Parts: sequence; structure tokens; C-alpha cells
Amino acid sequence: MPRRPVAQFPRGPGRQIKRVATEALLITCPRLSPEWELSALLALMKPQTRNRIEHLRGDQRWTDDDQRVVEATVSDFAARMGLIVEAHFPDQGDFHVVLQAPADARDVSLGLVWVLSRNRPGVWWTMDRLRVRDGIFYRRRRGLKLELVVATNIHLRRGMRTTLRRLVKNDGV
Repeated sequence: MPRRPVAQFPRGPGRQIKRVATEALLITCPRLSPEWELSALLALMKPQTRNRIEHLRGDQRWTDDDQRVVEATVSDFAARMGLIVEAHFPDQGDFHVVLQAPADARDVSLGLVWVLSRNRPGVWWTMDRLRVRDGIFYRRRRGLKLELVVATNIHLRRGMRTTLRRLVKNDGV
């Protein structure tokens, strides 16, 4: 019985993707809304969807009061949860504020971005691949879809939620 030739393109397990360990998590408030950015990219790829961004504003509102609220929230959060975060407020660039948190404190950082989004309603925040607005976590739909969907697998522990509710300044959201 003749031996079969070795396949040119083996169909074995896919290539393993190695994630690079980061030293810090970045929590940012972008100057442009992530929802608007994805809609603009979709409109470039499919011009018939242009009406999704025609009447939307891409820039996010940001005032000096917002900066004071973020500074107060970060200091209150550090006092209550013990997470020390560096905050940077660049005058120019892609972000209104950049917060740098330790990479090993991901769960506590999720709580911080949740509190920030609740204290500044209507403003988008990003952490890693997550987008947060009004306390709801979003992520891009899988594949090449250019839309945001609710991230159903992001949960804050019950004890953390009760502690974080005390840090929320806006109870109307």
C-alpha cells in the first residue's frame, strides 16, 4: 500500500497567540466617542450607511468641572479601595484623561471605570478592549462587525458593588 503524501497545508490546531504581559492598565476618556468612530469607519467601508453619523457629534463634552469630578472620584476611590492611580490630563491628543492602574488590579480597575462612568453620565470611557458608558460595559461584536454590544461577561463582585455605590455622585442614572 503506497504511503500518502504529507499534506501541504496541515489542518491542525491554530497558531497560539501569545499575549504580552502589560505592566499597567490604561483607563481613558477619549476625545471622540467610540460609537461615532466605529460608525464613521463603517460609513467609509459602506457608504450607504452614512446616515448613521450625519447628525451625530463625534466629540465628547469635557469641562473643567469634569476634571475636578475625576480627580475627586479617583482620590475617594483610592481612600476606600486602596488602588493608587496616576491621572494625566493632556491638553492635546486623543484623550481628555488617562489613568494608569497596576495590571494585577484588573477587578478593582473595573470598579473604578464603572464609578467614573456613573459620575460623568453620557461620557464614554475605555479600559483595555472595553468601552463603558453610564455604568454599562460594551465591547465590539466579534468578527469584523463594527458595532458595540453589551458585554455580558463583565461582573463586579457584590461586596464591591455595594462599596462602589457609595462613591457614585449622580444617583439619577
